[in-house]
Amino acid sequence: MTAQGGQSTIARALKSIYDQFGNTPQWNTIRERVSRKLIVVPSGWQDNAAGTYPGDVLVADANATVTTFRVPRDAAPDQTIHLILEATDDGTPTLTRYQRVIVTVRP
Repeated sequence: MTAQGGQSTIARALKSIYDQFGNTPQWNTIRERVSRKLIVVPSGWQDNAAGTYPGDVLVADANATVTTFRVPRDAAPDQTIHLILEATDDGTPTLTRYQRVIVTVRP
């Protein structure tokens, strides 16, 4: 994923499901079935140790299934920002999925 400094970007905690079915006629049915059967507790955080941008990125609502964050204006081209998205269901046993999103700052 690439973004410019100052640009808002969307991060999806359920991205892998959306990537597979988001543009298909089945998407609304799948989204409804998932939301009825699972209570997903998403969260997200920045992995400063992995990224090259030295500052912090504010994630708008880290506990939403779809959230936004703004790439800081002082982020230089080719710096990277690493975000970890986490989603946990309410099944027994609970299952948690992690997804790393790497944002490369573009000029």
